[in-house]
Amino acid sequence: MKRLVAAALVAVLALACSVTAAQAGTTANKRTCAAKTKGRNTASRRAACRAQRRKPARRGARGKQGRPGRAGRPGSQGAQGPAGAQGPAGPQGPAGPKGDRGEPGPPQPGATRYAVVRDATSTPSTAFVPLGGPSLTITAPASGTIQVAASVEIADDDGLVSLYEDGRPIAGQGDCAGLAAPGTLFTAYVTNPGGLSGPWGTPGTISSFGCATLGPPGPVTFQTRPGEHMYELFYASCGCTTDPTFSNRKLWVTPMP
Repeated sequence: MKRLVAAALVAVLALACSVTAAQAGTTANKRTCAAKTKGRNTASRRAACRAQRRKPARRGARGKQGRPGRAGRPGSQGAQGPAGAQGPAGPQGPAGPKGDRGEPGPPQPGATRYAVVRDATSTPSTAFVPLGGPSLTITAPASGTIQVAASVEIADDDGLVSLYEDGRPIAGQGDCAGLAAPGTLFTAYVTNPGGLSGPWGTPGTISSFGCATLGPPGPVTFQTRPGEHMYELFYASCGCTTDPTFSNRKLWVTPMP
């Protein structure tokens, strides 16, 4: 019971102290306000004091903007995005120029071998001589049958062409009914009025221009021994006025079943 009474007394004393302090603060504020409003009437002084207590503090002037900070480090590269949709097809371009005409090939079955020499070469020899081809090697089948086609451009004078097999004239060539030397594949009289340089080729067809076909060549059939053989075109001059010139020389050989 005594403890309760003592606690109550302590609380009363504390309350009294706080009230006294508040009154003291209020009195001090009043004294300060009264000193600042001295000389005014009572109503004016009270209004001034209340206005002073309500008046907010003034904000100072804004300072200068600071310098910008350093740029931060670049971040890591992001993941690659998905591929976009395929765009529409562009317009079709213009057609290209027409290509050159290909070499004519004789119409025949089998594995045809082809050789060509385009350089121009002349000879004064009236006997057949090699002028660097064309030449090629094939394997004749068991039947021994082969087909041959050849064409040459001949200029400056009359010329003769022969087919050689393994270094000798192949059997089956003739003399164009006495118009050429034996063993002639074809010949052309390019010095005749209106004569043309060709191309002249197989088969040997007798005309006023010699014994040859003008234009794309056709096949001629020969019989030989089965096995591997080398074929080459040989050339000769008619021994007339000037040396004939041979160019664009072509040879096809096909084994036949």
